[in-house]
Amino acid sequence: MIFLFALLCSIIGTYLFITDARRVKRLAETELAKLVGGNVTVGRAKLSLFEGLRLENVNIYIDEKQNDPNSMLFSSSVFLVNYDLPALIAGKLKLTQIVAVDPHVQL
Repeated sequence: MIFLFALLCSIIGTYLFITDARRVKRLAETELAKLVGGNVTVGRAKLSLFEGLRLENVNIYIDEKQNDPNSMLFSSSVFLVNYDLPALIAGKLKLTQIVAVDPHVQL
């Protein structure tokens, strides 16, 4: 019985670690920045192993000046992201599909 309890606690702990909002937000910003070649900020990240990854208030900047409105290249209210689960468990975020909701591009 104690073994079963310890197993369930470790499964719950692993799930909480993998879906931690701060960790997922940091991974998403890093992976998107590598993908687009610019600076990326994410307002909020929510990861569910069953529903996928949801990134809110995503902004992409062309340079380090995030306070300058002319440096924003792209913004979206929501990104719906599909990812590779084995890579996420290994600590890396490998994006397989990105759907932008309400995107805005500034030229």
